[in-house]
Amino acid sequence: MESMSFKHSVHRISWVPIIACIAAGLFMIALFFIVGFHVFFEKMPLFLIECGLAGLFIYFGLFLWYQRLKKQPIHYNDEWITVDGDGHRIYWNEIESVQFSNVGGMKTTTIVPKKQCYKILKQRMGRHNLQKVYAFYWFYLERPKQLHDQIIQQWYHAHNNNTNHQLK
Repeated sequence: MESMSFKHSVHRISWVPIIACIAAGLFMIALFFIVGFHVFFEKMPLFLIECGLAGLFIYFGLFLWYQRLKKQPIHYNDEWITVDGDGHRIYWNEIESVQFSNVGGMKTTTIVPKKQCYKILKQRMGRHNLQKVYAFYWFYLERPKQLHDQIIQQWYHAHNNNTNHQLK
C-alpha cells in the first residue's frame, strides 16, 4: 500500500483573538476619555471594574501574542503531532481516538492517547502528571477546520496502516 504523504502542516494561534482582546481593552480605556474621568471616579466600584476588565483584555491579548511568537505551533507529519506549545509529540500509533466536540459554542479537536502508552509518554515528555486528553480550541487557531480534517485523515491513515501490519 502506498504511503499517503502530507505536507508538514503548521497551525499557529490566530490573530483574531489577539486583536479582539487588545481592541476591547483599548476601547474600555477610550471610554475613560469619551465619558470623562469624573463619571467613573464618582462611582468608584464602576471605575475599578472598568480598569480591571480593560487590563485583563489587554493582558490576555498580549499573552496570546507572546504565545504566538515564542511557543511552537501545532504541527504534524506522517509520524507524529505536537500536542502543546513546548513541542511535545505523540506518535499516531499512540493515539486511541481523535474527536470533535462543540460544547456551549466552544469547538475543540481532542486527541486521546492510548492508556497503554501513558508510561512512555510520561517519560518522553518529562512530566509527572500526564494529561488524559489534549484539546485544540478552535477559537485560538488559524484554519481550525482544516487542522481538524487533516488530523482526522492522518490518524485514520496511520490507524489503518497499523491495523493492516498487525493482520499480516
